[in-house]
Amino acid sequence: KNLSVAGLSQKARPLIREQGQCIVDELAMALPAPDSSAYSADTESIQALAQGSLPLDFGGDRELAIIEAYRLIELGSLEHIHGNSDLTITCYTAALEIFRHHDHRLGEGETIGLIGTLHRYNGENERAVAAYQEAIQIGRSVGNLQDVSNRMGNLGNVYRDQGKYKLAQQMFEQAIAICKKSGARHSMGLHLGNLGNIYRDLGQRSEEHTSELQSQF
Repeated sequence: KNLSVAGLSQKARPLIREQGQCIVDELAMALPAPDSSAYSADTESIQALAQGSLPLDFGGDRELAIIEAYRLIELGSLEHIHGNSDLTITCYTAALEIFRHHDHRLGEGETIGLIGTLHRYNGENERAVAAYQEAIQIGRSVGNLQDVSNRMGNLGNVYRDQGKYKLAQQMFEQAIAICKKSGARHSMGLHLGNLGNIYRDLGQRSEEHTSELQSQF
Protein backbone atom coordinates (compact mmCIF):
# COMPACT_ATOMS: atom_id res chain seq x y z
CA LYS A 1 0.00 0.00 0.00
CA ASN A 2 1.31 3.40 -0.97
CA LEU A 3 0.26 6.84 0.21
CA SER A 4 -2.76 8.13 -1.70
CA VAL A 5 -4.26 11.20 -0.11
CA ALA A 6 -8.05 11.19 0.36
CA GLY A 7 -8.80 9.57 -3.00
CA LEU A 8 -7.60 12.69 -4.75
CA SER A 9 -6.33 10.94 -7.87
CA GLN A 10 -9.71 9.42 -8.64
CA LYS A 11 -11.42 12.81 -8.37
CA ALA A 12 -8.82 14.63 -10.43
CA ARG A 13 -8.23 12.20 -13.30
CA PRO A 14 -11.40 12.86 -15.38
CA LEU A 15 -10.98 16.62 -15.04
CA ILE A 16 -7.37 16.47 -16.19
CA ARG A 17 -8.27 14.29 -19.15
CA GLU A 18 -11.01 16.72 -20.14
CA GLN A 19 -9.20 20.01 -19.73
CA GLY A 20 -5.50 19.19 -19.90
CA GLN A 21 -2.44 19.96 -17.88
CA CYS A 22 -3.18 23.66 -17.41
CA ILE A 23 -5.86 22.83 -14.86
CA VAL A 24 -3.48 21.11 -12.46
CA ASP A 25 -2.45 24.00 -10.22
CA GLU A 26 -5.94 25.53 -10.26
CA LEU A 27 -7.47 22.20 -9.32
CA ALA A 28 -5.05 21.71 -6.47
CA MET A 29 -6.18 25.01 -4.98
CA ALA A 30 -9.89 24.54 -5.73
CA LEU A 31 -10.39 21.11 -4.19
CA PRO A 32 -11.91 21.22 -0.69
CA ALA A 33 -9.67 20.80 2.32
CA PRO A 34 -9.89 17.51 4.19
CA ASP A 35 -12.97 17.38 6.41
CA SER A 36 -12.93 16.30 10.04
CA SER A 37 -14.12 12.76 9.23
CA ALA A 38 -11.09 12.21 7.01
CA TYR A 39 -8.64 13.82 9.39
CA SER A 40 -7.99 10.80 11.63
CA ALA A 41 -7.47 8.48 8.66
CA ASP A 42 -5.13 10.98 7.02
CA THR A 43 -3.20 11.34 10.27
CA GLU A 44 -2.74 7.57 10.45
CA SER A 45 -1.33 7.55 6.92
CA ILE A 46 1.02 10.43 7.71
CA GLN A 47 2.21 8.71 10.89
CA ALA A 48 2.90 5.54 8.89
CA LEU A 49 4.80 7.61 6.33
CA ALA A 50 6.88 9.19 9.10
CA GLN A 51 7.69 5.77 10.55
CA GLY A 52 8.79 4.45 7.17
CA SER A 53 6.09 1.77 7.04
CA LEU A 54 4.16 3.42 4.21
CA PRO A 55 6.20 4.05 1.03
CA LEU A 56 5.80 7.37 -0.74
CA ASP A 57 4.28 6.82 -4.18
CA PHE A 58 5.72 9.34 -6.63
CA GLY A 59 3.27 8.11 -9.24
CA GLY A 60 3.74 7.69 -12.96
CA ASP A 61 1.26 10.45 -13.74
CA ARG A 62 3.04 13.77 -13.14
CA GLU A 63 -0.13 15.85 -12.99
CA LEU A 64 -1.80 13.67 -10.39
CA ALA A 65 1.36 13.34 -8.34
CA ILE A 66 1.68 17.13 -8.17
CA ILE A 67 -1.93 17.48 -7.04
CA GLU A 68 -1.28 14.98 -4.26
CA ALA A 69 1.81 16.98 -3.27
CA TYR A 70 -0.38 20.06 -2.84
CA ARG A 71 -2.80 17.98 -0.80
CA LEU A 72 0.09 16.93 1.44
CA ILE A 73 0.84 20.62 1.98
CA GLU A 74 -2.79 21.19 3.00
CA LEU A 75 -2.63 18.26 5.39
CA GLY A 76 0.66 19.54 6.79
CA SER A 77 -0.93 22.92 7.47
CA LEU A 78 -3.82 21.15 9.20
CA GLU A 79 -1.38 19.17 11.34
CA HIS A 80 0.35 22.45 12.25
CA ILE A 81 -2.97 23.88 13.44
CA HIS A 82 -3.38 20.79 15.63
CA GLY A 83 0.09 21.35 17.08
CA ASN A 84 1.71 18.33 15.42
CA SER A 85 5.03 19.78 14.27
CA ASP A 86 6.58 16.39 13.50
CA LEU A 87 3.70 15.39 11.23
CA THR A 88 3.72 18.83 9.63
CA ILE A 89 7.35 18.48 8.56
CA THR A 90 6.62 14.93 7.39
CA CYS A 91 3.92 16.21 5.05
CA TYR A 92 6.00 19.12 3.78
CA THR A 93 9.06 16.94 3.22
CA ALA A 94 7.02 14.32 1.34
CA ALA A 95 5.49 17.04 -0.85
CA LEU A 96 8.97 18.45 -1.50
CA GLU A 97 10.23 15.03 -2.60
CA ILE A 98 7.35 14.73 -5.06
CA PHE A 99 7.90 18.21 -6.50
CA ARG A 100 11.61 17.52 -6.92
CA HIS A 101 11.02 14.10 -8.44
CA HIS A 102 8.78 15.68 -11.10
CA ASP A 103 10.91 18.84 -11.49
CA HIS A 104 8.05 21.12 -10.41
CA ARG A 105 10.13 24.12 -9.39
CA LEU A 106 7.19 26.32 -8.46
CA GLY A 107 5.91 23.82 -5.90
CA GLU A 108 9.44 23.12 -4.71
CA GLY A 109 10.09 26.77 -3.91
CA GLU A 110 6.75 27.28 -2.19
CA THR A 111 7.25 24.18 -0.05
CA ILE A 112 10.75 25.17 1.00
CA GLY A 113 9.33 28.52 2.10
CA LEU A 114 6.74 26.73 4.24
CA ILE A 115 9.46 24.59 5.78
CA GLY A 116 11.35 27.79 6.58
CA THR A 117 8.32 29.14 8.41
CA LEU A 118 8.07 25.92 10.40
CA HIS A 119 11.75 26.24 11.36
CA ARG A 120 11.12 29.81 12.52
CA TYR A 121 8.10 28.68 14.53
CA ASN A 122 10.33 26.09 16.24
CA GLY A 123 13.00 28.70 17.02
CA GLU A 124 15.45 27.35 14.44
CA ASN A 125 16.34 30.70 12.95
CA GLU A 126 19.46 29.70 11.03
CA ARG A 127 17.61 26.86 9.31
CA ALA A 128 14.76 29.25 8.58
CA VAL A 129 17.15 31.75 6.97
CA ALA A 130 18.66 29.05 4.76
CA ALA A 131 15.23 27.82 3.68
CA TYR A 132 13.92 31.32 2.92
CA GLN A 133 17.02 32.16 0.91
CA GLU A 134 16.62 29.01 -1.17
CA ALA A 135 12.90 29.68 -1.67
CA ILE A 136 13.68 33.22 -2.85
CA GLN A 137 16.25 31.93 -5.32
CA ILE A 138 13.84 29.37 -6.77
CA GLY A 139 10.98 31.86 -6.85
CA ARG A 140 13.07 34.30 -8.86
CA SER A 141 14.11 31.57 -11.29
CA VAL A 142 10.49 30.65 -12.09
CA GLY A 143 9.07 34.19 -11.92
CA ASN A 144 6.96 33.57 -8.80
CA LEU A 145 7.39 37.12 -7.55
CA GLN A 146 4.54 36.98 -5.06
CA ASP A 147 6.23 34.13 -3.21
CA VAL A 148 9.58 35.93 -3.46
CA SER A 149 8.01 38.98 -1.83
CA ASN A 150 6.42 36.89 0.92
CA ARG A 151 9.65 35.06 1.72
CA MET A 152 11.61 38.29 1.76
CA GLY A 153 9.13 39.51 4.36
CA ASN A 154 9.59 36.28 6.33
CA LEU A 155 13.37 36.60 6.09
CA GLY A 156 13.18 40.21 7.21
CA ASN A 157 11.29 39.17 10.32
CA VAL A 158 13.92 36.52 11.16
CA TYR A 159 16.67 39.09 10.75
CA ARG A 160 14.74 41.42 13.04
CA ASP A 161 14.43 38.65 15.64
CA GLN A 162 18.22 38.26 15.43
CA GLY A 163 18.80 41.99 15.85
CA LYS A 164 20.10 42.34 12.28
CA TYR A 165 18.04 45.43 11.60
CA LYS A 166 19.85 46.65 8.49
CA LEU A 167 19.46 43.28 6.78
CA ALA A 168 15.80 43.22 7.82
CA GLN A 169 15.32 46.71 6.38
CA GLN A 170 16.85 45.61 3.07
CA MET A 171 14.51 42.61 2.85
CA PHE A 172 11.39 44.67 3.53
CA GLU A 173 12.41 47.36 1.05
CA GLN A 174 13.03 44.78 -1.66
CA ALA A 175 9.69 43.11 -0.90
CA ILE A 176 7.94 46.50 -1.15
CA ALA A 177 9.59 47.19 -4.51
CA ILE A 178 8.24 43.88 -5.87
CA CYS A 179 4.75 44.64 -4.57
CA LYS A 180 4.81 48.07 -6.21
CA LYS A 181 5.48 46.47 -9.58
CA SER A 182 2.90 43.71 -9.15
CA GLY A 183 0.21 45.84 -7.53
CA ALA A 184 -0.07 43.53 -4.50
CA ARG A 185 -1.36 46.22 -2.16
CA HIS A 186 -2.23 43.97 0.78
CA SER A 187 1.24 42.42 0.90
CA MET A 188 2.77 45.84 0.39
CA GLY A 189 0.90 47.16 3.42
CA LEU A 190 2.23 44.29 5.55
CA HIS A 191 5.80 44.92 4.44
CA LEU A 192 5.46 48.65 5.08
CA GLY A 193 4.21 47.90 8.57
CA ASN A 194 7.19 45.66 9.20
CA LEU A 195 9.52 48.33 7.85
CA GLY A 196 7.94 50.77 10.28
CA ASN A 197 8.84 48.39 13.11
CA ILE A 198 12.46 48.49 11.96
CA TYR A 199 12.49 52.29 11.99
CA ARG A 200 11.07 52.16 15.50
CA ASP A 201 13.69 49.63 16.60
CA LEU A 202 16.42 51.90 15.23
CA GLY A 203 14.88 54.99 16.80
CA GLN A 204 14.27 56.50 13.39
CA ARG A 205 11.26 58.10 11.77
CA SER A 206 10.55 58.28 8.07
CA GLU A 207 7.91 60.70 6.85
CA GLU A 208 8.04 59.11 3.41
CA HIS A 209 7.37 55.67 4.91
CA THR A 210 4.51 56.99 7.07
CA SER A 211 2.80 58.66 4.10
CA GLU A 212 3.19 55.59 1.93
CA LEU A 213 1.77 53.31 4.62
CA GLN A 214 -1.24 55.55 5.12
CA SER A 215 -1.93 55.59 1.38
CA GLN A 216 -2.45 51.81 1.37
CA PHE A 217 -5.57 52.00 3.55
